[in-house]
Amino acid sequence: MQKLTDNFYVLLIIAITGTFILVLSFVMLLLRSQKKLLAQREQIQHNELLHQKLLLRSVIESQDAERIRIGRDLHDDVGAALSNLNLIIERFLRIPYSVDSLLEFKQSTRKSIDQTIKKVRNISHNLSPEVFTLNTLSEALEELCDSFNHADHITVDFNNDAETVLNGFELNPALSIYRIVEELITNTIKHADATEVIFLIAIEHGAVSLNYQDNGKGLNTSDSLKKGRGMQNIESRLGLLNASSNIGKAAFGFSMEIKIPVHA
Repeated sequence: MQKLTDNFYVLLIIAITGTFILVLSFVMLLLRSQKKLLAQREQIQHNELLHQKLLLRSVIESQDAERIRIGRDLHDDVGAALSNLNLIIERFLRIPYSVDSLLEFKQSTRKSIDQTIKKVRNISHNLSPEVFTLNTLSEALEELCDSFNHADHITVDFNNDAETVLNGFELNPALSIYRIVEELITNTIKHADATEVIFLIAIEHGAVSLNYQDNGKGLNTSDSLKKGRGMQNIESRLGLLNASSNIGKAAFGFSMEIKIPVHA
């Protein structure tokens, strides 16, 4: 009887010890899992913060580059045109007055002023396309595609199935969408040796879907794409729109799909 009692206590101690070890192991695994999960969350937050910093830096660099470009355009184009106008006036004041000199002065002055107005208008267009003052975003994009069709030996096939939603965007996001499309087509013309662009806009799962594809020489890797200033500008504008993008990996040509939340 005593022996049975002793065996019972031994088994009880083994059971309690085993249970304690199992509980302790479970707690350790739980703590390790929570620590790992916390580390992963911190890494994700760090990556998101880093990404936001990179986007912000890209936006600031783009704004600085835009200011430098505007300053250069004002100096080189408008400044030169005004200097030329000043020379015309000084020349007229130095020569003897005559009907012919007055006629030449009027013609030269009018030509110089017209050129200055055109250059100022071009700079203004680069800041905010004048099509937005009269047209909707859909009409502005259609006009943009038509302008490339007529000027750059390339066919841009534009199909818009989201006019109502697209035209509901406010000015800033609308301008970002316009600039993204403009940059994509410009990159195709400059680097892709393409002859055709297919550009589709539709509504998918509550978001505006922009599908862009050309028949050019394409890219080797997505990393090489991000090195260009143009694509950095696109990336920063996508960030401002809270949009997502996916670059296709076709054997030839370049394709990009962009998803823009309707509330952007």
